[in-house]
Amino acid sequence: MATGSIRSIAQSLGSASSAVDITVNTDQPVCNGVYIGTSGTWHFDIDGTEVVFNLTESGTVLPIRATKATTNGTNAPTSGDIVFLY
Repeated sequence: MATGSIRSIAQSLGSASSAVDITVNTDQPVCNGVYIGTSGTWHFDIDGTEVVFNLTESGTVLPIRATKATTNGTNAPTSGDIVFLY
């Protein structure tokens, strides 16, 4: 990905005023982005639809507005795996 694209994504997210470590598989308020703390395949609920991101790398920030995150559609992430940015 080009540097300009990374800059655009960061600008579209703005600065995060808070962050929530997701450790339950229940709906959360809609986030402005998702920090991936642990590499892997992650399932997110976006506008009521389950969306799967395969092979995500740790340290990645996804510019998505999710309300839920799971490891396989049902199991909650462990502490530090997924952080919702608000």
